[in-house]
Parts: sequence; C-alpha cells; structure tokens
Amino acid sequence: MENKIVAVEYLPALRELEVKFSSGARLGCPIDALNMLKWTGSEFSQVPQPTDQQLSNVRIWAGGYAIDFPDIEQNFDVDELLALLPINYQLAEVPS
Repeated sequence: MENKIVAVEYLPALRELEVKFSSGARLGCPIDALNMLKWTGSEFSQVPQPTDQQLSNVRIWAGGYAIDFPDIEQNFDVDELLALLPINYQLAEVPS
C-alpha cells in the first residue's frame, strides 16, 4: 500500500504543518525547519520568512507525494518532510 499525503493544514499557533498520511500516520513539521529557497537565476537564496496568511494557503501536490505553498512558490516532497524527523532517537525499552 502506498503511503500518500491525504490532508495538510498550517497551524499558526504552533507555526507547524500537520500532515496526514493514508496510513493514518500524522507528522508535525515545524515551518522554520523547512529549507525555503528561491532560484535567483544564478544561485539559490533564502526566502524571507512567510506570513501566517501565506502559509495557510497550503495544498496537497504531485498526487499526494508533496505539499505546495503557491503564495510563496515553495513545495516539499514526502522525503523532505520526513527528513525533519530526528534520526538519533532511542526507542523506549519495554520492561521484561
């Protein structure tokens, strides 16, 4: 079964995206952790910090494999969103 994005919402009070997947999983993505860049014609430069209004206009893109912010011309695929998860965490030990 493919795991696609089925819903996305910007939560301004937390400055996070809530991304829901077809598997039932949810991911909270801190907006400020996303690398927002714009091509200037010769190099990439950082996009100015977007407003809550700009971030609220977010949609599912690429058939459920990405999200798109049309107001600021930014999109992020599932792999980019999942890369925000910490990689150095330990699972809790189950008592025997």
